[in-house]
Amino acid sequence: MLKPLVNPPNKLQASDVQVILVKLPAAGSLLSAAEYIDIDATEQEMSDNEIVQAALCEAGKSDEVGEDEGEEDEELDPPPPPSLHDAQQAMTVVFRYFECNTNTTVDEMDTVMDVQKLLKDRAIKKFCFQSKITG
Repeated sequence: MLKPLVNPPNKLQASDVQVILVKLPAAGSLLSAAEYIDIDATEQEMSDNEIVQAALCEAGKSDEVGEDEGEEDEELDPPPPPSLHDAQQAMTVVFRYFECNTNTTVDEMDTVMDVQKLLKDRAIKKFCFQSKITG
């Protein structure tokens, strides 16, 4: 069985109204209806970044948060350079592309073959010459 409310919500007493009035902001800070409607006309539009910064500041975060995120990206190491084997595999694909393309000129094929020769020479130097004295 439900108990009836002591002060039903549709019947406010004078003390309830006084409590609500105390919680309201001061009358000097309230805008008139015309001021409230015209507020958008007086302010300039904010950019997306300005909106984000304003939201971060209101949430208690400093402007440095956005700067720290950028620094994290800069701290990432660049990818390692491709190995000689990777370069040779890529050149095989490039050679097949130019070989199968009907618009390929002789000069373009010569250039591809020159690069392949450079990679082959580098491989010979890397694997055939002694680089350390052991003994």
